[in-house]
Amino acid sequence: MRKSLLLCAAAIGPLMSGATAAAAQAPGVSEEDMSACAALNGYRPDSWTTVTRATFVTPPFSASERSKPLSKPICRVEGVSRPEPGSEITFEVWLPARNGWNGRFQGIGGGGNSGAIIYESNAAGIERGLRAAAEAGFAAVSTDNGHRLKSESDQSWAIHQPQKVVDMGFRAIHVTTVAGKDITRTFYGREIDYSYWIGCSQGGGKGIMNAQRWPSDYNGIIAGAPVFQWTRAMAGITAAALAQMKSPKTIIPASKRALVHNAVIEQCDKLDGLKDGILSRPDKCSFDVKTIECKSGDAADCLTPAQGEALMQSYAGARRKNGEQLTDGYALGAEHGWPFLGQDAPGQNWGKFWSEVVFEDQSHDLLKSLQLERDYDYAMKKLGWAYDAQNPDLSPFKRAGGKLMVFHGEADPLISPRPSNEYFEAVTGVLGSETVAGFYQYYLVPSMNHCRGGIGPSNFNLLPAMQAWVEKGVRPANLTASQVVDGQVTRTRPLCAYPTVAHYNGAGDVNKAESFSCKPRD
Repeated sequence: MRKSLLLCAAAIGPLMSGATAAAAQAPGVSEEDMSACAALNGYRPDSWTTVTRATFVTPPFSASERSKPLSKPICRVEGVSRPEPGSEITFEVWLPARNGWNGRFQGIGGGGNSGAIIYESNAAGIERGLRAAAEAGFAAVSTDNGHRLKSESDQSWAIHQPQKVVDMGFRAIHVTTVAGKDITRTFYGREIDYSYWIGCSQGGGKGIMNAQRWPSDYNGIIAGAPVFQWTRAMAGITAAALAQMKSPKTIIPASKRALVHNAVIEQCDKLDGLKDGILSRPDKCSFDVKTIECKSGDAADCLTPAQGEALMQSYAGARRKNGEQLTDGYALGAEHGWPFLGQDAPGQNWGKFWSEVVFEDQSHDLLKSLQLERDYDYAMKKLGWAYDAQNPDLSPFKRAGGKLMVFHGEADPLISPRPSNEYFEAVTGVLGSETVAGFYQYYLVPSMNHCRGGIGPSNFNLLPAMQAWVEKGVRPANLTASQVVDGQVTRTRPLCAYPTVAHYNGAGDVNKAESFSCKPRD
């Protein structure tokens, strides 16, 4: 009978491997670990949250086809939280064996429209996800933000589901953090030493949301390319996309991406004093699109006047009728990743944001009926309170001892870095530069894409610096970003805290960080 049971467990797969006798024989696993994990089945951290399954799993174990195998034993806790009728937030907490826990807790932010537990992901050299956290000794939580996606851009879950909009906006991250911490304390039988949040894109935005709404949830928050003003971001990409969807003549083929990007680099690279392929000062560049304008007709190596006009509108953003800026323009140097080039119809996240979240009507014809100024104001009134983290007063977070580190690629092709720049400046305006320097560090990374990658050095790990800041009071300094090609470091640069920027010292290897200094922008 026992042999048949073991064969049955093996057939079920790695999700149940921890239930076998092999778990007790694995290195570092005790009977106490296993019994404490089993005791979490059915556990209720609060009146609206239930642990649906707690299983002790041992290597080799992979939670999904896309995640790397876990090399350490964990108690895998699956749960659901229903704080309001219509709300169903699923989450997982991974708990390393007692002798492998570092005493710390980590919250993990997702990306895009989320809708899935994050087992594996990375941003700018930071491995994040439940597997990476557990490998590093952290207890960690990840949530689906209260919905499951049918596709990457699906937002149909929001139609006539106001509670799910609230969950996505801000509630899911908090209730699962509270539950995850309680489960962690229960399993280990002691308090958590320190708690950290790591997220990029939407997950970075949730980091900013955490700092504003739940200032005591995390000691340290790392927020990359944060989409913390979601409605504003969706309006921005809509304006840029519609600028080249006005007619067949204004559509810029995706095949012309390299043409535009190379022209921008050629014109703007040297403005930082060094021609090295890295666009460090796009703010100083006045790009002249006529340099790549077709002399007649259309061709693969030029833009027609209509295409050129659409391009410049994408850089400029949209304005209100009274002349005020309405949406953020796209950054110079980010053209290589623009998702909307070549499209002649709304798609991806931005199109479904309007039809499924704002108007809650999948038949809504965006091209025929959208009036950007009017509909943006409507969207902000309807969703801004839940989707957009706008409060610049971070004094509660500062008083709680929190530390915030934000990074944003200056060549981000999806989300303009402008809101990140403005938010840092707004917080500084409220609290003063001296106060801000004590808890908030922002890095604007030249030529870095969305969350990671790009033509400049974009590999760095902020977590050790964050831990030193939170746990030892050592403010981050002298951080370095590297460029890695085929596993080899080919170039390094200082990771300069905004508003400073890396300046070449005038001598030394231009591919080495020590040849540069962080100085104020001129």
